[in-house]
Order: sequence, then structure tokens, then C-alpha cells
Amino acid sequence: MSVAPIFPVWLESDVLEPKAIVVGIRAGEEAKAYALEDLIASPVIHDTVGGQRLVVITHPKFTGSRAYEIDGTRLVGRPKLNGAEMTIQDTEGGVWMVTEEALVSKADASKSFARLPAFNALWFGWFPNNPNTTLFDLDTAA
Repeated sequence: MSVAPIFPVWLESDVLEPKAIVVGIRAGEEAKAYALEDLIASPVIHDTVGGQRLVVITHPKFTGSRAYEIDGTRLVGRPKLNGAEMTIQDTEGGVWMVTEEALVSKADASKSFARLPAFNALWFGWFPNNPNTTLFDLDTAA
């Protein structure tokens, strides 16, 4: 597969290969892209975009990533699959269900974090629409 688009792209960036897969998130005036290879290497990423604290969780079989708002709760480890249910633990040992709509505490369903809009895109498609985007850097992440 060629790494170049087969049609002209009006605004390019050589930070990633043009056909690199990214998950893009916009919050306020800020946009950030997460390279698929980073999401696979670190399937739980805590970050802030546009002042919004969030967590990006990547499915154990790499079938997709989802972003959720989050408070100070720290999720750790790798997501686990039990049939169709995906769960993840926090630093206190609590278990969270990863659903389409929200992260939901298994111990207290009234505690949840809403899913945030995130876009799967190829880098050459994301960047022209978000030219001021920041690229998440796994090597410098806290």
C-alpha cells in the first residue's frame, strides 16, 4: 500500500506518514491527534485537550479507541474483555465498564463519565481540517 494519497491534499504535514491512522479529538479551540501505534502501545492514555481532562481507551483487539471525560480518577492497566463486556480498573481497585455512551462504575452505576466525540482518520485527512493540531507524544507523556 502506498503511503501517499492518490489525490492532491491542499495542506500537508510530514509529522506522520500521510496514511497513518489517528484518533482526533477537538475540545474548545484545541485539537489533538493520537497515532494508532501509540494507542496500541499504551491502551489507556490520560490527557487534557482544550482544558478538558480525558482518557482515551483502546480496545484490546485494536478494533477502535474511545475518549471519555474524566475527573481525577486514574485508570490503569489494560482493558479486559469478558464476552461482549469491556472493563478497566482504576488505581483504587474499582472496576469500570467501557460502554458506547460512558465509562460506568460497576460498584455504583450513578458514577459515570460521558463519552467524548473522537474521530478515526488518516493523518492526511485530519491535518488539513485541524492545522493547529497537537500530536500526542507517548515518549513525553506524563
